[in-house]
Amino acid sequence: MEKFTMKKQLVLMVILLVLIGFVYFVWSRIPKPSEQVFCTQEAMLCPDGSYVGRTGPNCELTACPKSGDLDSWATVVDDAQGITFQYPAVLSTQYIYTQEWPPVVTMHTGDFVCLAPLRSINNRTYCVTSPNEGAAGSVYTDYTYSTALEQKGEFIAVTFTLRAVQCGNYDEPQQVECERERATFDLDGIVGRIVDSVEFN
Repeated sequence: MEKFTMKKQLVLMVILLVLIGFVYFVWSRIPKPSEQVFCTQEAMLCPDGSYVGRTGPNCELTACPKSGDLDSWATVVDDAQGITFQYPAVLSTQYIYTQEWPPVVTMHTGDFVCLAPLRSINNRTYCVTSPNEGAAGSVYTDYTYSTALEQKGEFIAVTFTLRAVQCGNYDEPQQVECERERATFDLDGIVGRIVDSVEFN
């Protein structure tokens, strides 16, 4: 009787092992959902003032909208200089404000001379000056972007003033948001698109 019980237990163990193996085999064949990826909340400010974030399995930054969205920009017709240009009517920023705006675009005749650092934007070389002064917790910056035109002896200048709130004025999380906006604000891209939009009437 004891022999029979041992034999029975052995058979039951073999059946149990076969059953476990079968269940594991079936479970391993079921497609598993891919692991969810959590990207950081880092965002980049695009030239049109909109923000894009990180997405996808590699947490890559989404591409900024194409230049066709210039349709949403305001248009200035300057009959005195015979030019038309476009600019963003507002900046979609929370801590950077337009002060002297819209930008003033002026045409100049003469040699293009630059005593300030040169910057390359959209395959053009710009001379950029940006003197600033602080007042009441903000920094006011007077920008002038100048670049030579294809026509010899002519260059164009874009001038405007922005006011940036000092991020240290805020507590968390506004301070971090302010610093992030300052770091990702693509002012060069905005000016480059303004200049690229200039047409001669």
